[in-house]
Amino acid sequence: MDSSYIKRLVFIKYLHKIGEEQSKLPEPLSSISILTFHNAIELFLQLTVEYLNCGQYYIEFMEYWDIISKKLGKELAYKDSMRRLNKARVAFKHHGNLPSNFNIEEFRIATQNFFIESCQLIFTIDFEDVTLIDLVPSEEIQELLKTANNKIHTDKYEALKNISISFAKVLTEYEAKLYPKYGNINNEFSKDYHSYHYYYSSIDATPFQKIENKLDAITDSILILSLGLNYNKYLKFKTISFYVFRTTGGGYHVTPQKEMEDSIDGSINDKYSIDDIKFCLDFVIETSIVIYSIDFNFSSTHLA
Repeated sequence: MDSSYIKRLVFIKYLHKIGEEQSKLPEPLSSISILTFHNAIELFLQLTVEYLNCGQYYIEFMEYWDIISKKLGKELAYKDSMRRLNKARVAFKHHGNLPSNFNIEEFRIATQNFFIESCQLIFTIDFEDVTLIDLVPSEEIQELLKTANNKIHTDKYEALKNISISFAKVLTEYEAKLYPKYGNINNEFSKDYHSYHYYYSSIDATPFQKIENKLDAITDSILILSLGLNYNKYLKFKTISFYVFRTTGGGYHVTPQKEMEDSIDGSINDKYSIDDIKFCLDFVIETSIVIYSIDFNFSSTHLA
């Protein structure tokens, strides 16, 4: 399949992911998810008729099912579920009728199932295999994340290890990219990431080390906020991910958090769910996209 179709599928999956996150917000904020689900599905349907070469100038949302089913010679699934989603979208967007949490959960499940079944039917690709990792600008970090993604179901420790190192690399590469050109201007409190995400155990730490822990935590927080990242997501990521060390030779190493150190063998696989690991993977992808899109365009007039 042409790479342009893959890129658009990746974006559709990203939009679907945003909708899932929105659906888990408290009422009435969760209502916005039905608009996002609908947009993601409509983009998928538009991509499908283009891929199958069966489009026309203007297609109503529910007309896609007949057009695509006729072209395929088999039924495109979830027509009734998508009709209910479409009606809920119209009621919300045009008449201000908020959907219930029950309806939102129903639409979330229906949308997910639609993508799983339809992606395989039309593009012969598992929707699970459409990965946002391809949006990451750095090939090195892409490879680390792909390795992690392949191990999520079989070895959570290795998956989390690669994800944690990826996050440290994203930040160090960003700083290395900017420093030669602009100096350390992205964050005046930025620290050396060779010991990123590492804190002394609160049990064994001296008073000086405890102060250092607090200062490091403040430094990390300022950096995350200054880069425009989601701080609440960062806190969750920080709770799950490993401490990362970088040696003077440039190698990256990890150690689990203190509560996992005594029983490392197998404990990671029991402590965290697959959804926890996927959350960390998605956070690093999102962080990478945000950070690599940041640049500073200083002209001589601004520097005068």
